[in-house]
Amino acid sequence: MKNKIISLEGKVKGYDDIFKSTAPETQNSGEVILMDIEKLLPFPGHPFKLYAGKRLDELVKSIKELGILNAILIRKASEQSGLYQNLSGHNRANAAKLAGLKQIKAEIIDVDDDTAILIVVDTNFKQRENLLPSERAYGFKMQIEALKRQGKRVDLIEDDNKNIKSRELIGQQHGLSGVQIFKYIRLTELIPRLLEMLDAGNFSIKAGVDLSYIKSCSQELLFKYLQKNNVPHLDNVKASLLRKANNDIGLTDDCILEIIAKKPDLKNRSISFKRTELLKYFPSTMSSGEIIQKIYMLIENNMI
Repeated sequence: MKNKIISLEGKVKGYDDIFKSTAPETQNSGEVILMDIEKLLPFPGHPFKLYAGKRLDELVKSIKELGILNAILIRKASEQSGLYQNLSGHNRANAAKLAGLKQIKAEIIDVDDDTAILIVVDTNFKQRENLLPSERAYGFKMQIEALKRQGKRVDLIEDDNKNIKSRELIGQQHGLSGVQIFKYIRLTELIPRLLEMLDAGNFSIKAGVDLSYIKSCSQELLFKYLQKNNVPHLDNVKASLLRKANNDIGLTDDCILEIIAKKPDLKNRSISFKRTELLKYFPSTMSSGEIIQKIYMLIENNMI
């Protein structure tokens, strides 16, 4: 039986109908009312960060000039009488408050916890252009766990060789492969401070996945080393070595130092160029020998 979303007008919509919309904000299912902003609560475990900086300033400015164009979506907070959980519209509510508004247009819907989670995650995925890795990771995890509680087969957080079909089906909804979905969910095993470093671009998602297999106490040791030594970037090779060392002997301060401080072996490195890409920088009248001589000359003169 489908979850039912009951609007203030008494209309009933199936949950699937809500998710057919590519812009959930513009398709309200019931009467829009004015809600006191002070009565709004963030959704529990909301993994998406509020706008900040220029993006927030632009939203505040727009609200001051035009008001709230699209109503937020809310539900009653079951354990807090008179208060409401914000399902879709955390940024609009925050910006409206900063703009000096006391009330905001809102639509109240009646849904259970898992349906509420699915709405929160889906609307954020659809409405936000640039999501941080941590936001995707916890968003996918919340979505999948809610669906599992509803009895659907989406066991994406088990062994990475199982349930490939399920992963791919979920991935299709987000333009990702099933393997990518699994990797994002693995990132939730990172300690918060390493996850913040991932969001900041200090290492790649691939490196983050490797680090996620390291036990939490060893992740803490690693973070302290990176912070103390001001390491700006952790490459994929070193992340893989850290994971292997953790599996083999366990990470210690000395082990982390040996792996991170070790300089890469450059003796056998090679560089290749595509002929067509290289030749476009030289006149067609130059021979191969002349081109090579010219390249050496430029290098010696520090011109490239």
